[in-house]
Parts: sequence; C-alpha cells; structure tokens
Amino acid sequence: MPTYEYKCEKCGHRFDVFQRMTDEALKTCPAGMCLEKEWGQGDVRRLLSGGAGLI
Repeated sequence: MPTYEYKCEKCGHRFDVFQRMTDEALKTCPAGMCLEKEWGQGDVRRLLSGGAGLI
C-alpha cells in the first residue's frame, strides 16, 4: 500500500497515511493526526512526494 503525505491547511501539520491507490483522498484531519483540540476542522491537501518503489 502506498504512503501519502498530507498537510493541514489550518495548522500546517504534515502527516503520512497508508492508503490504497483506489481510496479517496482525505478531506479533513483525521483523529489522532490533528494537532488542534477539535480535530477534523482543517482541510487537508495531499502533497506530491518521491516514491519508494523497488524493482
């Protein structure tokens, strides 16, 4: 499963999430990842990052 890097637009926190390629991208900070008291308030954006593929 690929690892996707996200960034919260509200607090700037960056975090990684293991997701299937067919899973929809996250829209808000999930519980346990968000630094805000009331999680899920900040919109998140998936960032482009280098792959770690092996041949």
